[in-house]
Amino acid sequence: MKCKKIFSIILLSMFIFVIAGCGENNIPDGISEQAYTAGTKALEITDSYLNYEITKDDAQKQLEEISDRLIEEVKTSSFEKDSNVETCVTTISLKMFNDKSDSDIRESRDALADRLGKTEN
Repeated sequence: MKCKKIFSIILLSMFIFVIAGCGENNIPDGISEQAYTAGTKALEITDSYLNYEITKDDAQKQLEEISDRLIEEVKTSSFEKDSNVETCVTTISLKMFNDKSDSDIRESRDALADRLGKTEN
């Protein structure tokens, strides 16, 4: 009887740890949480533009703000890939500013998604 209780407790504990692990962000190695959050927000904005939910001007302004904040973040970051995220966000913003085609913007969006490990869109 004691063995069954102990086994049940161990099994329940393992189940709890597995469930808790499923809710975490899967931030790729070398990227800070701040850069990951900013990059994810930039993806959402770009997708909103590509899905005709916001205008190119609105998207570009929001991306420019994220890019500016990321530039400051990268200056003090010890994470090596934060600058890659910042470069991708800046590239998307510049392509929108320079009225590049949606396919050019999508290409840069996909590069950012790849760096963030979010290629399932």
